[in-house]
Amino acid sequence: MSQPTTDKAASPSQTNTEASEEPARKRVKLTYVSDSKDCAVLYGKSGPIVASGNHLGLPTKLPAKLISSKIADADPWIGFNVDLPLDKDQAASEAEGFGVRHWSNRSLNHQVTPLDIHRIVVKFPRGKFYFSSEEASEDVWCRFPNAKNRDKGMALVHFRLMDEAQVRVSGFGVPFKNSLDAEVESWVNDNMPIVDGVTLLDILAQRDFYFVVPIAGTEGAKLFAEDRMPPPFRYPFTTGWDWNLDTIKRLIAENQGHQYATAYCHEDAESHSIVVKQSVVQDVVWLDDEEIMIEKTKFPAYFVRPADGSANEADRLYLVVLLTKEFRDRHDDAWRRFTKDNVFRVHLFDTAEDDKASADWDCKIMDYPQGIPALAAQPTDKYEVVLRVRRPTEPKTGSRYELKEFGDRAEADRALKEESKH
Repeated sequence: MSQPTTDKAASPSQTNTEASEEPARKRVKLTYVSDSKDCAVLYGKSGPIVASGNHLGLPTKLPAKLISSKIADADPWIGFNVDLPLDKDQAASEAEGFGVRHWSNRSLNHQVTPLDIHRIVVKFPRGKFYFSSEEASEDVWCRFPNAKNRDKGMALVHFRLMDEAQVRVSGFGVPFKNSLDAEVESWVNDNMPIVDGVTLLDILAQRDFYFVVPIAGTEGAKLFAEDRMPPPFRYPFTTGWDWNLDTIKRLIAENQGHQYATAYCHEDAESHSIVVKQSVVQDVVWLDDEEIMIEKTKFPAYFVRPADGSANEADRLYLVVLLTKEFRDRHDDAWRRFTKDNVFRVHLFDTAEDDKASADWDCKIMDYPQGIPALAAQPTDKYEVVLRVRRPTEPKTGSRYELKEFGDRAEADRALKEESKH
């Protein structure tokens, strides 16, 4: 009897955990919904309007939205974005050698599509700002005569950073090109004033941020209040790079069933480190699990009798292993990976009931046994394999192991059928 297996330097680690004696607890899944509202970005409480969303009814090149982001598998945040227009189809920028910018569209299953805007995103630091939302004064109302849904109210929303707190900005300070709008280019690349001497950098460097949103003040207090945010997102894996296989497998087992959303950037180095680590770890751990299962699986096998003597006297031998379709179907992905390197080891047992192998020999898979003259009388089925085995010289690896050898396949099949009766 024989069991083929890949070379394994250590005994497999035990990964099963005992069931808890505590009664099962009910799990409640909370659902959070992101909110995004067109807004006007003010410089100061009563200062100039620098950017404004479509619902505010003002002609502007810079749309803006106030956002409470609660996307799954991402850190929730409150902040705003300002969109800067790119030239139509980015054709002029492409012609000038700047290239065409693309993005991964999450709403289209991460389909990569060309951009028509460049977005600057500003996130307020969680737990480090004061917030208020109130009904806008008459003076503010008068600045937006064409705003949509005026009957529902107009909110003045205020965020004030605490001492030493800083906003997190993305999309600012990166290459920008709009060949068809020199004014927008100057705002971004040369920090030229947008309105009344106020620059883009002035807006981002504020300590107090004011927005006008076409909703009731009470609704603004609900939509953008920090205490209504979900908890910070954290991947449930360790950040260290210690290779503790027990811990790694336990964490994977405890967090099965959920596929995390694709992320092309991360809020902090910790999240990035975890994702990089798990991309490597989880591509290896499943193979280790498969290796353990394959190593425990035994198959009937027989040695081919050499034409010029006995297999027990030879150093190089052919071994036919009767793998099955069921085995290959179950382990096919792992088997393909393992057999890319077709040199490994085979464990030899006297009977299928033996727990300990009598021999442990080096072997190599013969990819095309049909062309080997010594195997002409040994036809094999589709899922069976032929190994080229080397008898070791060390007694501890079973060098003196007595082999079961047969001259042809018919003789081997008769012996296997006879053995199965007992």
